[in-house]
Parts: sequence; structure tokens; C-alpha cells
Amino acid sequence: MQKSMRTGLYRAVAVVCLAAVVGCAEVPPESVTASEQLGKNLEILRENNLRVLDEWYNLSVDYWTEKVGREGPDKILQKARADGITFNPDEDYRDLVEQVLKQYRAQFLGPLDAAYRSYRDSINADYALTMNGNARLTALLRSVVKVDAERAALLGSIATELKVKDDLGRIRDKLEKIAK
Repeated sequence: MQKSMRTGLYRAVAVVCLAAVVGCAEVPPESVTASEQLGKNLEILRENNLRVLDEWYNLSVDYWTEKVGREGPDKILQKARADGITFNPDEDYRDLVEQVLKQYRAQFLGPLDAAYRSYRDSINADYALTMNGNARLTALLRSVVKVDAERAALLGSIATELKVKDDLGRIRDKLEKIAK
């Protein structure tokens, strides 16, 4: 009688312990694949952002180059005339072009290049942080899925050994109903 009571007590303790462990939330194995796909999608998003940034830069350079080519020499000539400087286009043309290009680089390309580098570095830094977080999350999910699978296998063998599989199934069903 004492042996059967002890066996019954062991079974009851095992059922309670197993129910507590089985009641834990499980992470679906598909979550690892979804997290890996998220990483790939983030890389595509980064590449697209950099492409848009490159297009913005190229359009801006083209716009300012055309604007300077169209208006730069005339503005310099107007300023020279206003300042009373005589200008011979046949002799001073090379100096005029050099002066226009210096102003163009200083006033337009310098700030444009700085903005481009700043935006590019920001995109890359944000992407690096996001990908680092995604890689850590994917590794965590992979570990949790592996632990879940090993836990389920261990619990199954313990339940079979203790012959409490039916009791455990009923407890799991009740816990799932409570959780809903």
C-alpha cells in the first residue's frame, strides 16, 4: 500500500511539473524562417534607399551643373561689369571658366557631397544596427525552437515512462482553454 501511495504521489508530482513545463508558450519553427526573410528584406530596403539617394545626388549635380553652365559666366560678367572690371572674353575665357568652376565646387558641390555622405552614412549605420538586432533575434528564435523540440521530446519520454500521457494531455487541453 505504501508503495502504491508513493507511486501515486510521484505520478501526481510528475503531472503537476509536466503541466507547468508544458504550459509554457512555444515558438513556431516558422518564426526562424520569417526572421531570416526579414533580414533579406531589410538588405533589399537598404539597397533601394541607397539607390534613391544616388538618384537624388545625380539629379542634383545635373541640375546645378546645368544651372551653373547656363547662368555662371553671365553672373560673373555682370559682377565684373558692376565692379568696373574690363573683361575680354577672347583672352579671359579660361580664367572665367576656372572662376565659375571654383564657385560651383565651393557653393554647390561641396555642400551637396557633404549631405550625400551624411545621408549614406546614416542609412548604413541604421541598417547595421537593425541587422545586428535581426541577427540576434534570429539566433534566439533558432535556439528557442531547438529547446522547444528537445523539451517536447523529453516530456514525451517522461510521460510515457510514468504512464501519465493521458493525464498530461487533459491538463494541456485545460490550460489551452484557460489561456484562450
